[in-house]
Amino acid sequence: DSEMTDRKKQWQRYSEAALELFLKRNNVYGDAFEEAGLLGVACETISIAARLKKMVLWDYGEKILDQHVALKLRDIFLDGINYCTIGLMMIDEANLNGRKNEQYDKQVNRPTRPT
Repeated sequence: DSEMTDRKKQWQRYSEAALELFLKRNNVYGDAFEEAGLLGVACETISIAARLKKMVLWDYGEKILDQHVALKLRDIFLDGINYCTIGLMMIDEANLNGRKNEQYDKQVNRPTRPT
């Protein structure tokens, strides 16, 4: 029971850190992710996974516990949390290809994508 409480506290701490990072970046960039939609967010998520793989398996090895490296990894994992959450937003908003693309499609009278 105590272990579960500790994990819940950890989860909340990481979730709060991810939200704080999201709000900071959203304040700077706005909802730029809407332009790329779910496909763009998925590409960013794949990029995060590739960076993690490279860092963990090839670049750092035993140095992974170094504080500087750990901070880099922490930031990348927080980005991952945020991109996955944004992906859920794009699913809920049915934004597969991006809002900007949908507006362009309407301007050139291209048929809209099936929903």
